[in-house]
Amino acid sequence: MTEIAEEIKARQRKIWTLGNYSEIAKVLQPASIAVADACGIGSGTTVLDVGTGTGNLALEAARRGATVVATDLTPELIEVGKGRSQEENLSIEWSTADAEDLGFEGDRFDVVTSVFGAMFAPRASKVAEEMLRVTKPGGLVGFTSWAGDGFIGMTFKLSTEFAPPTPVGYDNAGSWGDEGFARERFEEHGAEVEVRSGTVTWDFASLEEARSFIETNAPPMVAAKQAMPPDVFAEMMKGYEALQIEFNRGTGGRVTIDSRFLMTLARKPA
Repeated sequence: MTEIAEEIKARQRKIWTLGNYSEIAKVLQPASIAVADACGIGSGTTVLDVGTGTGNLALEAARRGATVVATDLTPELIEVGKGRSQEENLSIEWSTADAEDLGFEGDRFDVVTSVFGAMFAPRASKVAEEMLRVTKPGGLVGFTSWAGDGFIGMTFKLSTEFAPPTPVGYDNAGSWGDEGFARERFEEHGAEVEVRSGTVTWDFASLEEARSFIETNAPPMVAAKQAMPPDVFAEMMKGYEALQIEFNRGTGGRVTIDSRFLMTLARKPA
C-alpha cells in the first residue's frame, strides 16, 4: 500500500512542475483570502499552509502579520513562492513536506490550511489526521476543495473517463468534492466540522482563450496532453469545452464561470 502511495506522490510531484501554475494561482487567490478570513488569521497567529503551491495563502497570512510556515510536495513550486515572498519582503519559512507526513511536532499551529493543495494526496484520512495532529488544541484547520457539482469538480469527473483509474483503497482530488466525504475525514479524527461554500471566477474573452489558458498553464492538463494520444486528448477537450458552455454566464462570446468550492473548517478539541 505504501509503495503505491509513494508512486502516486512521485507522479504528482512531477505533474506540478509542468505548465505555469503561477498563472492558475492568480485566479485562485480569492479563495485564500476567504480562508484567511474564515480562520481569523491575523497578527500573531501561527499558521501552517499545506500544499501551498506558489504560496497564495501563506503570503496572505504573512501580510496580515501571522507567523507562517509554508510547505509543498514540489520543490519547484516552493522556489516560486520564496521569490514572491522576497518581492514583498515577507518573512515566511518555506519547506518541502508531504501532506500525509508533515514532520512537525504536534499541537504547534493555531491554524493549519490547505487551499486546493492537500486534496491531491492519495490518502485523504491521513491528510486530515496529520493536519489536525499539528494543530493546537482548540485550533482550526481550513481546507478547500472543488465542489463535485461545480465547474472544476465536473472537469475532475470528466478526466476520470480518460485517465487510468485511481488504485483501489486510495482517494483523488475529486473525492473531496463531496461535502459528506470532506466532513467525515475530519470528524473521524475528533474534529468539530463546518462546511461552507464559495466561488472562484474564471473570466476569458472567448472559448478559445479559455481553452488555451488551461491547456497551456494547468499542470494536470499539460500532463494529460503529454500522456494521451492526440485523438483521445482532443475528445477530452471537447468534453471540457462543453462544460465551459454549460457553466458560462458570460455574454457576447465572453466566458465567465463561477466555480464552486467547499471550505471545510475543522476545529480540534481543546
